[in-house]
Amino acid sequence: MEFGYIVWTRKKDLIHFKGHTQQIHAVAFSPDGQRLFSGGVDEGGGRIRAWDWQTGTELWSVVAAPPGWGAWITVSPDGKIMMSTGAFVSAFWQIQETGLQREQQFEGGGRLAFSPDGECWYTAATLVIS
Repeated sequence: MEFGYIVWTRKKDLIHFKGHTQQIHAVAFSPDGQRLFSGGVDEGGGRIRAWDWQTGTELWSVVAAPPGWGAWITVSPDGKIMMSTGAFVSAFWQIQETGLQREQQFEGGGRLAFSPDGECWYTAATLVIS
């Protein structure tokens, strides 16, 4: 089994997005369709990567979780904000051409989603309430 590859099929062609060194947990297109984002486990920590989806070229990457943890991601409908989670920590990121700028971080988190209007975000997490 190979890790670290995202394979996208288009008209019977395969484009290999090669960069992650271990499991990939999430992929998401930018709303304008120009970039593909991936989140996974890499050496050194959970990493988010951005790709030119037409060529498979990596544009940039950012460590988003500590070593041994993956990064799960979702992109807001307007394409300006990304939310990530890994190691029980979630973060909001401002998406920029050359990378991500962390805006806010908080404890907790699981699988992620934005509402269709982008005004609300949701995370599925197991909480202990006493």
